[in-house]
Amino acid sequence: MTRLRTKEHHAVRLLHVLAVLLCVCGGVGMLHAENARARGEQLFLEDDPAGARGYLEQALQENPQDFRLRMYLAVVLEQLADYDAAIDVLLDASQLPDADLGVVYFNLANSHFRNGDTEKAEQYYSQAVEEDSQFADAYLNRANLRVRGSEYDGAISDYRSYLRLEPESSQRRDVERMIALLQDTQEAERRQAAEERRRAEELARQEREAEASRVAEERRQAEVAEREAREAEERRRALLDSVLDSLGGATGEGRSVRAPGEDLEDIDDDFLDIAD
Repeated sequence: MTRLRTKEHHAVRLLHVLAVLLCVCGGVGMLHAENARARGEQLFLEDDPAGARGYLEQALQENPQDFRLRMYLAVVLEQLADYDAAIDVLLDASQLPDADLGVVYFNLANSHFRNGDTEKAEQYYSQAVEEDSQFADAYLNRANLRVRGSEYDGAISDYRSYLRLEPESSQRRDVERMIALLQDTQEAERRQAAEERRRAEELARQEREAEASRVAEERRQAEVAEREAREAEERRRALLDSVLDSLGGATGEGRSVRAPGEDLEDIDDDFLDIAD
């Protein structure tokens, strides 16, 4: 019995030790994760993205549902120009229940733009303002993107939305200058388009007139050729008629037929008398 109690006592002590070790390990792990997060955030704030990346990734492994951690990491990856990785992190962040989708879409647009995909960038800027209609920077960035794509009407609309949301913006004067420049550009393009249409219409008119003149000249030349042909035929017929008339024409009238050896003058009968 004593030996049995001793074994039970050792077993209980072992369980206590294991429990303490588990608590300590858990505490160390939590402390390690907290330290990684704190260190990553500190380096992030100190503008050391290369140093912050590893700590933030480590902290995120312990807290995969932490939205802020994912956003910090996405920004760090973008600063490091690892845009594909940043996009992956942001797409994961968009699936979290507490995600601020306006911010996520805005950052996705920035990453796609820097990655050279302007179509996707505009798509995500549009999703950002659809999610948050007061997102001034999304309007501003989309306006700048639309200027690059010569979408001047959309750009002007976005710049005006930005100024409406940020009337005291330090960029207000530059934005207003951009709007004025775009309007001048549109007016110049309208004038150029109108001039090009006028030139095209004038060229078409000249071509029609030239074609009409060409057709008329061909018709005139054909008529002249036909008239000359008729006149030539008439002259040939007149010449033939003249020759026929000189030969007695078609009636058979003309000089009598003369036998071979016949003199041109009649023989005098007196010349034929024979003396007795």
